[in-house]
Amino acid sequence: GTCETSCPEAERARRVERDDLDLLERGPNGRVIRRYARNLTASAATGENASDGSSGVRTLEACEDTCAWLLARFGCDEWNAKASTQHQAEFLWDRLRGVRQDLSIQNCFVEDAPSALRVAALLERMVTHTLETTFALRRLETQTQTFNEALHTEQLGKTFGMLLRLYADLGDAVDLSRMTEFFSLWLCLRIDATREISAELRKFNRRDVIRSPKVQFAIKCHRAYASGNGIGFFRLIESSECSHLHEICLEKYFTSVRLETLRAMNVANNSTTMSFDELARIVRLEEAGHAEQLVQSCNLRCDDVGVAFRLAPFRYPDARERKAASSLRWSAAILANALERVSLA
Repeated sequence: GTCETSCPEAERARRVERDDLDLLERGPNGRVIRRYARNLTASAATGENASDGSSGVRTLEACEDTCAWLLARFGCDEWNAKASTQHQAEFLWDRLRGVRQDLSIQNCFVEDAPSALRVAALLERMVTHTLETTFALRRLETQTQTFNEALHTEQLGKTFGMLLRLYADLGDAVDLSRMTEFFSLWLCLRIDATREISAELRKFNRRDVIRSPKVQFAIKCHRAYASGNGIGFFRLIESSECSHLHEICLEKYFTSVRLETLRAMNVANNSTTMSFDELARIVRLEEAGHAEQLVQSCNLRCDDVGVAFRLAPFRYPDARERKAASSLRWSAAILANALERVSLA
C-alpha cells in the first residue's frame, strides 16, 4: 500500500468537492474515510488505477490507525448526537469493509509474518465489533429500526475467511487460544450447515485446535441443533463453556430451535395442559406471555392457563404477521443482561 492516510487524496478531494461526505465525516473532529469500492484492483496499490477514484491502497499502518479511530468513536457522545446507532454501525461496516479490502489486495501476509500477525489482529477486532453491534441492532430492530443482517453476515463470513486463511498460513506463529476462539465462533455461526462444517474441520488440519474445549463446544452445539435436541442446545448455551461472543453467534438459531422443540412436543406429549410458565422455561423465553403468543402463532390449542398438545396440527408461523414476528424475536432470559456487556465504545 502507498496511501498513508485514512482516505486516498483523489477520493477525498472528489468527495469534498461534491459535498459527498457522511454526516459522521463532517465537523471539526470529522475525518474522511475511504469507502468500500467494488472495482478496486491490485493496480491501485501503486497508484496506477487513478480512474476509479483511488490514488493508492492504504498502508498497514494507515489501516490500523483508521480501524482504531473508527472503533474508538462508535457510540461516543459526539457521534450519538449526530446519528443513530444503526447509522453509525452502517457507516463503520462500510468503512471497515474498505479496510479489509485494502488488507487483502496488498497480500502483505504472504511473505511477511510480523505484518500478517498485525493483519490478523485487525481482522479479529473487526469480527468482534461486527458481532457485538449486530447483537445490539437486533434489540433496536424489535423497537423501531431494521437492518440488512443477511448482508452483514455475508461480509462477516468473508472477514472470517480471510482470518482463517491467515491462521492456516501462519501456523504456530498464532496464539493457540486466539485461533481456537475465532475458529469456534465461525463454527457457531454456521451450525445449520453440516456439510460446510465437516469440510471446515477437514480443511483446518490442526488436531490441537479441533480438540480444544472451545471448538468442541461448537461441535456439540452443532450436534444438538442437527438432532433437534432443543433442551440440550439451550443447556450448552447456559453452560460455562459458552462465552458472550458464542451466545451472539448462536442467538440467531434460537427461533428455529424453539419452533422445532414445540413441534416435537406436539407429537410426543399427551394432551394434558402444560402451563405457559413451564413452556417458557423449556424453550427459554423470558415470560409466560411470550410463550403464549408463540403457541398461538403455531396454531396450537391453548387456553388462559397453558397449551394442550396433540389437539391441533402444528403450523410454522408466518413471520410476516406482526404478532408472530414479535413473538419470534424475543430473546431468551439467558441473554437478557447480555446487552449491558456489549462495548459500544
